[in-house]
Amino acid sequence: MTNKVQWARRVPLYKVRLLYESDSKGILDEDLLTEVGYGIYACCQDLLERAVAARGRVKCRNCDNIIIRPLINGRFADSNILRCSLCGWEVACKDYHESLLRKRPALPYEPEEIFKEFAKQWPLASSSREKLLLIDRLIHEWHIHYITVGWPLGTSVIQATARQMVDLLEGLAYGPDSSKGLEQTRMVWMTRLKARRSKLDFKEAARELGIDGINRMRKQDLIDAIERVDPQDFKPWQDLIDVGTPRKS
Repeated sequence: MTNKVQWARRVPLYKVRLLYESDSKGILDEDLLTEVGYGIYACCQDLLERAVAARGRVKCRNCDNIIIRPLINGRFADSNILRCSLCGWEVACKDYHESLLRKRPALPYEPEEIFKEFAKQWPLASSSREKLLLIDRLIHEWHIHYITVGWPLGTSVIQATARQMVDLLEGLAYGPDSSKGLEQTRMVWMTRLKARRSKLDFKEAARELGIDGINRMRKQDLIDAIERVDPQDFKPWQDLIDVGTPRKS
C-alpha cells in the first residue's frame, strides 16, 4: 500500500508512428502494438478516474473503493486527508491535487465518452487487427474534436503538442499491406472531418448574418436559414455543401 498518487505516462509519439509504419509494410510489430495499446488504455482509465474525482468521488488507489468528498471551487472542502474507510489508504488532499496539476489539463473539459469507449473495448479486442483499428479510431476521434472544438484531446495521452497531433494524423503511414479495414476506416473519418469542417463554415456564415440559435441547428438547417436571410449571396456557400446533402426543391 502506498499513499503516493501516480498516473500513467503518456505514450511517446514516435512509437505510434513506428506502429503504423510497421503495419503499412505488412509486418505489424505485435510487441509495439501491445505497448502502445496498453499505454493508451492506462491513460484513458486515468482520465476517467480524474473525471470522477473532479465531481468529488475519488477512487482509492489500493482497493478501488470510492471516497466521497464534496468540492468547493475544485478543492475538497471538508478534510485535509483523503482516507479510504475500507482499507485505510490515505493521501493528503494537497498531494492529490498536485498530482493532477502535474498532468496536462484534461478534465472536466474533455468529453469522457471518447475515452470511455476505448477503455471498454480494448480488453475485449482479441485480434491484432481489432486492437489496431481501436487505436486508429481513437486517434481520428481526437483529430475531429480538435478541428471542431479546438481542444487537443490527444495530448493527454500522447507525448505531443496539438500541432504534432495534427501532423501525426496527416502523416500516418498507410499502404497496400496495411491491416484490412484500416484504409477504409481512414476514408470514413476523412468524410466525417469534411462534414464537420463545412458545418463550421456554415455556422460562421450564419453568425455573420445574425441568425439566432445556430448551435442547436443541423447543417441542413443552417443552409436553409442562410438561404432565407441572404438568398442573393447564397451561391458562394454552395461549394461547401457535401455531395449527397439533401436540398429543398
